[in-house]
Amino acid sequence: MRKEAGDHVRHKMGENERRVLGLENNIYREDVMKTITSLALVAMLSLLGSCTINPHSMDMTQAVQSARTRSDHESLAKHYDDAAKDMQATATEHKKMLAQYEANKGLYGKQASSLISHCQGLVRIYEQAAAENTSMADSHRQMAAEAK
Repeated sequence: MRKEAGDHVRHKMGENERRVLGLENNIYREDVMKTITSLALVAMLSLLGSCTINPHSMDMTQAVQSARTRSDHESLAKHYDDAAKDMQATATEHKKMLAQYEANKGLYGKQASSLISHCQGLVRIYEQAAAENTSMADSHRQMAAEAK
C-alpha cells in the first residue's frame, strides 16, 4: 500500500486524541473518587451527628440518688445493661465500617487513613462506654442483692 502524505498526520492525530481521551478518563476517575469520598464523608458525619454517648432516657442523677430498694437497683442495673448493649452494637457497626475502609483503601484515596483511624477511635470509645455501663450494672446488681 502506498502511504499518502496525510496518513502520517491522521496517525499522529489519533495518538493525540487517545492521549486527550486518556487524560479525560483520568480526570473523570479523579472526579468520581472525589465524589465518592465526599459522599462517604458526609454520610459518616451524618452518622456521627446522630450518635450520642448518653443513651439515658431518664434523669440518671435523680434515679441514682433516689435508689433505695432492691427494685430500684435492679431497674438501674437493667438500664445500664441495655445501654451497654446499645454501645456494643454501635461499636460493632463501626467495626464493620472499619473493615470496609481497610478492604477498599483505593476507593477512598488520601482520606482512607483518616477514615480508618476515625473508626478505630469510635470503636475504642464505644467499647469503653459498653464496659463502663456493664460495670455500673454489676454494681447496682450487687447493691440490689444487699438491699432490704
